[in-house]
Parts: sequence; C-alpha cells; structure tokens
Amino acid sequence: MPSEDRLTTALSFVAAERDAFRSALAATLEQVRGIVTTNRDVSAELGAFANGRIQFDRFEEIVEKDAKPKKAVLNSIRHAQQLLTATLSVGDQLHIAEVPENGDLFAVTQDALATAARAFAAAYMIELMRSGRADDNNEEVLLAALSPDRWTRAERDIAPPIVVRVNGNDMRVAGFEDLLQGNQKIVLLVDGFAPPAPLVRLISPNVFVMQCRTLDELKRMSAVKGPGIAAVFAEEAATFVYDGTLAIGSIPQDFPKRPTRTQTVFRQKEDLELLKRMSSAQRPADPASQAESHEEVKAGDKLAAWLLKQVELPTV
Repeated sequence: MPSEDRLTTALSFVAAERDAFRSALAATLEQVRGIVTTNRDVSAELGAFANGRIQFDRFEEIVEKDAKPKKAVLNSIRHAQQLLTATLSVGDQLHIAEVPENGDLFAVTQDALATAARAFAAAYMIELMRSGRADDNNEEVLLAALSPDRWTRAERDIAPPIVVRVNGNDMRVAGFEDLLQGNQKIVLLVDGFAPPAPLVRLISPNVFVMQCRTLDELKRMSAVKGPGIAAVFAEEAATFVYDGTLAIGSIPQDFPKRPTRTQTVFRQKEDLELLKRMSSAQRPADPASQAESHEEVKAGDKLAAWLLKQVELPTV
C-alpha cells in the first residue's frame, strides 16, 4: 500500500477524534464571525475552544454596550478568525506528520500537535484583549503554535489526533508519556527494522497502548475513550495490547538482532524482558501448581517436625 494511502487509512481509525476537533473548530469559527458582525451575548459566541478559559463577564467589559466593538478589539477578533479559517482549510494534512531520516520522533509529533492547536490560541487572543495587554507583538506570539504542555484540560478532551510515519531506526518514544492525556490519540507507522518493544514503557493505568503489524488492528483504538497510542510495524516486532490488562500476541525469539540509532541492544533486551515480566505478573496462578506448592509446604512441615524430635533441646 503506498505511503500516502497508509497514512490516510490510519487516520480513518481515529476519525471520531478528528471530527470532534474539526467540528469544534468549525463551530467556533462561525461564532467568531458572529462577533465581528454583531454585538450579541459574548458567552454564546466564543464556542468550544473558549470554554474553561475565558471569563465572559469580564470580556464583555471591553465591548461597548449598545455600540459596535472597539476597533482594536475587532481587529484582534479578525486575526483570530483568519487563524481559525486557515487551520480548518488544511484538512486531513493537519493530522499527518513524517519524521525525516535521523529525525526526532518526539519533536516532530509535538510540533504537529502544536501547529494544529493554533486554533486553541484564538481563545488566548481573546483573553489577552480582556486583560488590556493586546498589541501587535503579543498577538504574533500568541497566535503561534501552541505546545501540548500549555493546553487546558478542556482542550485535551478535544485534542487533535495525529498519525506519524517514522523509520524504525528513529523509533524513540521518550517524552510521549506527557502527550498521552485527555483524549489524545497517536498512531505511529513504523517503516523498516525497529526496536522490538519500544512502546512497553508507555504502559500506564489509563492509557491504551498497542503494537501491531496491520492497519486493520487499529480498530481496537477506534473504540477507546481516553488517551491512546498505537504503533504499526512493517517488520517483525513484539505485538501486544494494553487496555487495562495486557494481552501479548507474540514476542520475537531471535531479538535483539542489532542496535538502532536510538536504542542499544541492551535496551532492546530490557524492553522485551519488561514485557514478559508484566505479562507474568498479571497471569493468575495455575490451580495445579498452587496445589503442588501446598503439598510441598505440608511435606516441609512434616520434615521440620521430625527433625525437631531428633534434637535434644536444653532444659531451662
């Protein structure tokens, strides 16, 4: 399957999150347009991206009652409107990224999310106007890319999903644990030889984590509510799903073969061993082995009792 088709297909499995983000973006754009043309109730105008961020009663103070908005305020709102329009017009490409050879997977992913989140920055623009600190320099900085560590809880709940294509040699997910919050979905399409279990260290109680070999397996992510990450490998790798419990599909027996640019052979061995131990830790004890162990304890007790009888203990 051509690369572009794989990216598009992968994105289809997080369509619900993509559509929720775009729907909120489109609704907010329409509401901002309404502010430009009429001075109606502001709390009904700003939309999903402003929820939880803007104190509407204070915002109304900067809009003259029974009059058109002040010129400076109106210009700033138009800037926000242009930003929202441009973000919406990008379409699915807003949710797709590719890591260049020898590139930084985390940096590329974070930058892609920050670019999509320029839509969130429109709410910051309004808040800046409310505080009376709006000027050209501030607006330029404020409407720049907005990194995920600056998102509010409400923004994380409509986080833009992202599909990232990466060469296995560059497969390193350090830092991703901070991205996997709210309803953030991330899909990694891994080309070529890669470390066998790079996602194992992202497993945590409320995060969906999956390694698989085919795009169809991403259906598991489609049903997930909450943060999730999946990696689809082109070559052999460990396969597993964690959705509160760990289910292992396969663990390669002849790994590790060689180091990659981002992971030594030692680290690859450690990740595979960690995956095995996590699986063993949650596996219920076999009843037969439990019974055998109990019999061993009973036999040990009898032996200890016999030995005590053979020993003449000193009298007190």
